[in-house]
Amino acid sequence: MRIYCGTDIVLVKRMASNIAPKEDGSLPSFVTRCFTDKEIEYCMRSSNLDKRAESFAGRFATKEAVAKALGTGVMTMGIGFTDIETINDESGAPKVKLYGKARSKAQELKAVSISVSISHDGDYAVSYCTILSEDSEDEPV
Repeated sequence: MRIYCGTDIVLVKRMASNIAPKEDGSLPSFVTRCFTDKEIEYCMRSSNLDKRAESFAGRFATKEAVAKALGTGVMTMGIGFTDIETINDESGAPKVKLYGKARSKAQELKAVSISVSISHDGDYAVSYCTILSEDSEDEPV
């Protein structure tokens, strides 16, 4: 077994400026380029822009954390932002679904589970990801 991990932190204020609706009320291209329809629906539930920014920031940090755990980063090796989707289980805990090249990379790593955690405090949102893999190659410590 092997464990891969990644973490990321996002300034919520920066996210707020990236998600502010256009004058016509439509979403900025940043939102539609970086988030899936399900993520957008979840984050837009609140009418409060600060709460929306916090939700988007947490999901953005999760995309980055997962990509780091995969060893690729986002927007490299063909992995796009929407290839990593944050959803919630029945209890509200965050989970991820992988698509496209992100899914292929997880399969290449022989991933058996992916766990994520998102936290918000004041101006920041942080996410941590661990991937448990069946890979048994031992490397020197």
